[in-house]
Amino acid sequence: MTTLLSLLLALPLFILGCTGDEMPEDAFTMTAKITEIGDRIEVEVTESENEMTGPFWLITSEDTVYTTAAGKPIGRRDLRVGDVITVYYGGQVMMSYPPQVVALGILKR
Repeated sequence: MTTLLSLLLALPLFILGCTGDEMPEDAFTMTAKITEIGDRIEVEVTESENEMTGPFWLITSEDTVYTTAAGKPIGRRDLRVGDVITVYYGGQVMMSYPPQVVALGILKR
């Protein structure tokens, strides 16, 4: 509970750094392939800064920034199962199964 509260309190600081097609410089990243899209986005992480791989859930909100590799703004509706993405998150990983992160930004490759 404390970890979730800390994440929620820190989230606005990261979101303020996301303007237009920019992602926060101090965010952590992971590379993943989308396996399912629903309330949450399920991905298979292939590479991450915290060395965790495997299935993850991405929690998104209206504040999540979506862009293409060319820097073009897109929306959540432009994501498809099978897309390879880079996920920007604040570093907090909720240790459920699968683990969950709050996506500050998603870059579609």
